[in-house]
Amino acid sequence: MKLNQLKDELEDRDPEENNTVEHTPREARDGTVHGARPGDVSSSEPDAPLRKAVPSSRTNPLFPPLSIYGPPTLLRNLQCYFLRATSAVLSLCFLLVIVLGAAFTSIPLMTEHIWIRMKLQNPDERRPFYKEEERRKKRRGEAEKAWKRHHQPENANKMNDDDEEDLPRDGPGYVPLEGGPDPLVCDIGYYARRVGLDCEKYDVQTEDGFIIELWHVYNPLEHQRASSAARSAQPPAIFHTKSSDARFGEAERSYADDNKRYPVLLIPGLLQSAGAYCCNDDDSLAFYLAKSGYDVWLGNN
Repeated sequence: MKLNQLKDELEDRDPEENNTVEHTPREARDGTVHGARPGDVSSSEPDAPLRKAVPSSRTNPLFPPLSIYGPPTLLRNLQCYFLRATSAVLSLCFLLVIVLGAAFTSIPLMTEHIWIRMKLQNPDERRPFYKEEERRKKRRGEAEKAWKRHHQPENANKMNDDDEEDLPRDGPGYVPLEGGPDPLVCDIGYYARRVGLDCEKYDVQTEDGFIIELWHVYNPLEHQRASSAARSAQPPAIFHTKSSDARFGEAERSYADDNKRYPVLLIPGLLQSAGAYCCNDDDSLAFYLAKSGYDVWLGNN
């Protein structure tokens, strides 16, 4: 009720009005509704108070409408308490079955693991990619040692071209900008700099008012980082990449005329993040595409 009252005041609407606002799909800027072009979509007020809105007649199957229980009564409260209690018990039993099943299936594997250890063998060798894991572990160790050796104070001013050849790189021009120990860091730019790339973060406002992050992976030797004003959140608009455009023109001017790149937008799946494309060194999809000549962008929901 408080939200409805505030919304009425904000929209200069009379709170005593009882007219129900008809629900209609929201039309996008390009004329489509959820990706489809309708024949005729009637226009009405989409932002109605909660007490005036009616359930939509058609919904996306992924997002069914919530149940409408009506005003609270004694019988309705008892029904809700019964549903809460039974759902809690059933959920707990379901999780218990999963835990017990995992424990029972792990007993044979654990026994075999202990037996291999008793024979003074390495049970990890049974993994299908064990040799590849060891090779990458050795490579990371060598890269860490080389980074520390060339960035010690006594060697910082002595590094020549021959010394720079020892630094790990993937192809010409991709000298790491960051190195040393290899911890887990929640930063796409950190992993990009370890393979000779870099990234910049854009704040993008969606049509429904959310601010999401868009990461641009680039080669610092070929691309100039955009200004903070160009990377800040702006109202939703179509991107105009003409050089004369004040804001979005930076994307056009960032690459030379003879070095234009096709853009690639990578969007992660549900309950994932764009970091999934950047966590495998040079074999990461984002870095592989960037070094293959594409203009790589990473989106987060």
